[in-house]
Amino acid sequence: MYKTEHQESALISNTPITPSTVANMFQLQHPKFPVIVRGEVTGLRPYPQTSPHTYYGDISDDGFTLEFKVQPSDKLKSCGQFIEIVGTIKEEPNKITKSIIPMLTGEVVGEYQPVQQADFVVHDNLQMDAKVSLRSFLKQNTKLALAFLATRNGYNDFIQACNDKHKIDDLVRLDCNLMGKENIINSLRQVIKNPAIKGIVILRGGRTSNNDLRIWNDIDVLHELYKLKIPFYTAIGHASDLLLVDKHAHESYTTPTMFGNKYREALNEIYWDNKQDNRIKDLERELLIQGPIIKQQRKYIIIGGIILTLLLLMEIKYNFIHKVIQLILRP
Repeated sequence: MYKTEHQESALISNTPITPSTVANMFQLQHPKFPVIVRGEVTGLRPYPQTSPHTYYGDISDDGFTLEFKVQPSDKLKSCGQFIEIVGTIKEEPNKITKSIIPMLTGEVVGEYQPVQQADFVVHDNLQMDAKVSLRSFLKQNTKLALAFLATRNGYNDFIQACNDKHKIDDLVRLDCNLMGKENIINSLRQVIKNPAIKGIVILRGGRTSNNDLRIWNDIDVLHELYKLKIPFYTAIGHASDLLLVDKHAHESYTTPTMFGNKYREALNEIYWDNKQDNRIKDLERELLIQGPIIKQQRKYIIIGGIILTLLLLMEIKYNFIHKVIQLILRP
């Protein structure tokens, strides 16, 4: 575990993350804890240029750039380095763009050599259909069609976030062990045997070791998920974890708590949508029932109008003839 100079008591995860991961974290929730960010130095701006006491710069990966501010260090030499910086994410004003930007403030802890990873190739027979959002899945299926592969802590976090007994009654939680690759694969194969299961969510709360998380970067595990040919959703680890299965999931959430919040919101939205749809159907049904009656009433109104018009014309004609006769008979 690393400790910063300014936070002697702050324990920091040994698992480095990338600038793009920081961006995702920043969109979802402002990280208040120290993190280790690794990437390539693509910009370096000493301040002041003579005898600098602070180095500003940019650290990048996958086309995303994060600004950093560190103290001078022998470990920071030039652009093109691959370094790790331990620090916290703070919001600082950008005087040029007149905006607030995330700034990584900390210290350089070392260099590393990037590992070239082979691209993950999904075989043609494992290609999934178009991704289905959680809301769409719950709209098209009952909640019993969604199976939960979850640790006890992860499932408890999900239940607490839902905070609604009616939304969690009778959920399908599979008896599984998420502590080993073979256990996970065997659990996934059990899903295929149940035709009632149309989707699966993997919940895992808290980190115990990096080895536990490394399983979810295993291609064999991802292949098993693809073989299910059903939507799968993930909420594994914490906000600092970005895993292979997360990238390929139909939707991925940083924590079981965040998944629980989204699950509750989706069910609430579906409830009100269904209520509105039912109201519209009721109105349409009333129109269908009342339609013939209204049509008959309209017929009577038209006939009545015609009769009244004829009577009025007859009255006018009678008065006219009566006046003509009076004029003729007048002496």
